Amino acid sequence: ATLAFNGTDIAQNNFLLDGTDATHVDNAFMSNGRERGARLQTASSESIQEFRVLSTNYSAEYGRAAGAVVTAITKSGGNMFSGGAYLYVRDDALDARNYFDPPEQPEFKMKQFGASLGGPIVKDRLFFYGNYEGSRKKLGSVQTGTVPSAAFRATVAPALQGLLSTAPLPVSATANPDVGLARGPAATE
Repeated sequence: ATLAFNGTDIAQNNFLLDGTDATHVDNAFMSNGRERGARLQTASSESIQEFRVLSTNYSAEYGRAAGAVVTAITKSGGNMFSGGAYLYVRDDALDARNYFDPPEQPEFKMKQFGASLGGPIVKDRLFFYGNYEGSRKKLGSVQTGTVPSAAFRATVAPALQGLLSTAPLPVSATANPDVGLARGPAATE
């Protein structure tokens, strides 16, 4: 998803995290060499105290963006200990089957979790705040392909029947009577 303000591209936005520029982050894995607000310089939603989006008439200190300036301020510790924890779980056992999926539903398990804790180190002088966020995901998918139809299998020489038995049976026909359509869950790692 991209953020477009004032009719400009996302490249015209400026992102700040605690006053530090988090706009351009070099990332060798991105095709264009940069990622907007990369994961290395973003904070989890649990640790955000406030954020602002300035889209017009901002002061000269934010003068580098033709689009918008998105600022985020993270939480800090105080004189009292405070914190929180959360867990979000999604499991394919609770999902409805997609109409186009085969009867065996693809695997989908996701867990997002985290915790935060803040408090005093030296009362009224020195504080700490820490946050951890993690996620684990297993996502299966459905593969679709063409296989020999039942009619074609019946015409094949007996020597090839063993080889054809390794291919799944088609679940629907195609325009070619010798070929059928097969669907099944893709292998997951």
